[in-house]
Amino acid sequence: LAQLRDPSFIDVQQQYLTAKTQLTFLKAQYSRKKTLYEGEVGAEQELQQARADYHAQQSRVANYAAQLRMLNLNPDDLGDSGQIRETVPLRAPINGIVQKVKVRIGQYLEPRSTLFTILERQHLRVKMMIYEKDLAAIEVGQPVYARRVEPDQPPLKGEVVGINHGMSDQQQAVTAFASLDTIPASFKPGMYM
Repeated sequence: LAQLRDPSFIDVQQQYLTAKTQLTFLKAQYSRKKTLYEGEVGAEQELQQARADYHAQQSRVANYAAQLRMLNLNPDDLGDSGQIRETVPLRAPINGIVQKVKVRIGQYLEPRSTLFTILERQHLRVKMMIYEKDLAAIEVGQPVYARRVEPDQPPLKGEVVGINHGMSDQQQAVTAFASLDTIPASFKPGMYM
């Protein structure tokens, strides 16, 4: 959807690479201390300290790797080359259609900013207005048939999946939603039936 740029993204990549390099050193040091201890040349306290340092560094590397994955960056892609990315790809959490773009190029973003409105095609719903006199005849799970505006099109079968409890003051009607069994490719959000 977009590319995000922030100095903190560069910092976490650098911290990960530094921590990973330090982990390699601490692993070798732990291995040396263990060999010396097993040969009865090294002190047990030195072995314990080397083990603690090594495990603490493993935790740091895992922490930075998790932060990178949250940014949609694969820690393995950084590798030993140290290729740091200046931008982070923003991917949609769902497969759908971008309905609204609420951001401009170069805009500074606050945490929790809404950048895009995305609709999942497989979860498109038919919104129906049920008038007060018909309300008792409608229930969740009930089959429905929706007709398109074009007169020569066959009705679409679906099922009532939700009924709002509040009555609209203007129309004296309740909003209900239906899920269709099949959604034609020509359907777009906001179309009338």
